[in-house]
Amino acid sequence: QACCHPQVGKSGISSVHKQVLSMDQILKQLLAKAVNECEEAQRLVVSALNGLAALSLINKDANGAIEKYRKVLAEIEMAKAEGVKTDTLQQLHTLHNMGEVLRSAD
Repeated sequence: QACCHPQVGKSGISSVHKQVLSMDQILKQLLAKAVNECEEAQRLVVSALNGLAALSLINKDANGAIEKYRKVLAEIEMAKAEGVKTDTLQQLHTLHNMGEVLRSAD
């Protein structure tokens, strides 16, 4: 039977680690990597939506901007439910700009 341990490849045990990791340790590393990748993807989504909101404002479409900011807030809540954190600065940016747009609409 062939070995299916992730650290064992063609050349034997990976030279990156001096010791063999347990499957639990490997699982924890893989989960941490996946969470980091999700958080990076979340940063990109929030950044893109905030950028679209800015374009709406440039085009004098306050309602479009508010809609984009609301999408950002909904995305943040969905991500939070899945255990994915959103950068605090991005959240602050969204809330501040949405507040500015809402105040100027009155």
